[in-house]
Order: sequence, then structure tokens, then C-alpha cells
Amino acid sequence: MSRELRELLPELVAAAEGIQGLKQLILYGSFARGEEDRRSDVDLLLVLDTPVDPEKTEVAEKARRGIVEAFARAGSERGVQITLSNLKGVDESFIENVAREGVVLWGKPFF
Repeated sequence: MSRELRELLPELVAAAEGIQGLKQLILYGSFARGEEDRRSDVDLLLVLDTPVDPEKTEVAEKARRGIVEAFARAGSERGVQITLSNLKGVDESFIENVAREGVVLWGKPFF
């Protein structure tokens, strides 16, 4: 994980912690692999203990704003891609990819 992200970890976790039903906050993609560059966005998976419903997208937007604001305060303009899921019915290759390369930022690992 990059120094940039390690320094922001407390704020990233705080931005996601208030989400009802959150089981895990997982970083995946180029940042998790340590292959990010200046154009890389931050890929986050928020694993929920309930089925995702349309109301959850508002929660995701709030978390995204908090995460983007944390990066902006640090002088970064990274894009953030947030995926919400309870992992039921999710493409198996996506789950395998996250299990292989993902970094659990909050919550207990269960993969």
C-alpha cells in the first residue's frame, strides 16, 4: 500500500464506518497491488451484511465524498470507485480477484 494511502487510512475508515451493515472495507486494484500511478483511481469494495438496495447508493455517495475529501485535503485528486455488495450473486471472478489482491482496511477478513 502506498504511503499516500497509509496516511489517509484513518480518514478512509472514518468515512465508511458509519455505514449501517458494513462488514468490510476492502482496497483492491492497482493501489492494493502497489502498481498505482498518478492516473490511478482508488477501488474500494464495501461488503454489507444485507442485500444492497437503492437507498444504499446514497450511503455510498456519502462515503465516496468523504473519501474524495480526504484525498483532497492531502493534495491528491484521485478518483474513487466504490462498489457496494453483500457478495451474493456477484461475478465469481470479481470475488476471486478481490480475495487475491485485496487489502482489508476495516473489518475481519473472511475470504
